[in-house]
Amino acid sequence: FFFFFFQAEDGIRDAQESRGLGDVYKRQGYKFMNWHNKPCEEVVNELKSNVQTGLNSHEIGIRRKKYGLNKLVQKKKKSFIYKFLMQFSDFLIIILLTVSYTHLTLPTKRIV
Repeated sequence: FFFFFFQAEDGIRDAQESRGLGDVYKRQGYKFMNWHNKPCEEVVNELKSNVQTGLNSHEIGIRRKKYGLNKLVQKKKKSFIYKFLMQFSDFLIIILLTVSYTHLTLPTKRIV
């Protein structure tokens, strides 16, 4: 039972901490755009950049102050014990463990 609670709580926590690309673009002031479907010139214009020279150092400083470093946020890794215990969180696994425990503990008559 408590495995399901931890799994559900973990899923809620992950959903609260995660941010989709739409949130990132809104926070950075860009409208959400399918960058992979757009022509190169349109993407460069939208990002206010230059294909030949890139960004100058002044523009890099401005964007670094505005958006922060180009760095992905690392999620906290789950411990080995947590991963091991989560293997037993499936309902069918719990049923199988319960049945096997019951089978091992109940006395059985052997018919000869």
